[in-house]
Amino acid sequence: MGLFASTPPLEAMRMLISEAATIRKNEGCNTKVIMANDVARAFFEAPANGKICIELLAEAGEGEGRVGLLEMSLYGTRDAAANFQSEVRKLMESI
Repeated sequence: MGLFASTPPLEAMRMLISEAATIRKNEGCNTKVIMANDVARAFFEAPANGKICIELLAEAGEGEGRVGLLEMSLYGTRDAAANFQSEVRKLMESI
């Protein structure tokens, strides 16, 4: 199961700014605030459940054009979050 949370379209930000800047007759002097938050999560140390291959960098010392098979989830891969949550679930159930 892959989850994806896209960035809201620019039109959504424009609509929020317009709404906050609009003064209506029956509201009086009502101050509005726009707050923007950025939430990031990192998922580490979970075994890879599927076969994911990556192209190795030249710095790996393996030569150019080599690939590696991941044994652990790699940050940024699609299933890293699901694999980490699975590990957390196993740990909690064992407790």
